[in-house]
Amino acid sequence: MQDAQKYLERQRDDIVARLRDFQAGARDTGTGLEGDDAVRDLGDHVEHHTRREMGFLTRQRLLARLQRVQAALERIARGVYGVCIECGELIAPKRLRAIPEAETCVPCQERMERRSHAAA
Repeated sequence: MQDAQKYLERQRDDIVARLRDFQAGARDTGTGLEGDDAVRDLGDHVEHHTRREMGFLTRQRLLARLQRVQAALERIARGVYGVCIECGELIAPKRLRAIPEAETCVPCQERMERRSHAAA
């Protein structure tokens, strides 16, 4: 359990650092599209917006991962880490080694995924 907690804490700290770097880079970096030469051609314009969208997606993924990691750390603190939030059974240690922030056992995860695919 302590190994999982230390790993999750390192993951949390790494994600927070990456988000800080990401935000600092977004502030410090100009778009390169200011002034009279704002958009030299359509390719420059498309590249700028593609980078911007990729940045937004990266930030969203980092925030989602941070939420999952933080939730796992909270489960450790409450003494319920490794217990499936759907069925209450223990999550296989092999699954927790692969995905330390997992909150469901494999059968429940598969059931949830089938439901979400059926709804889509």
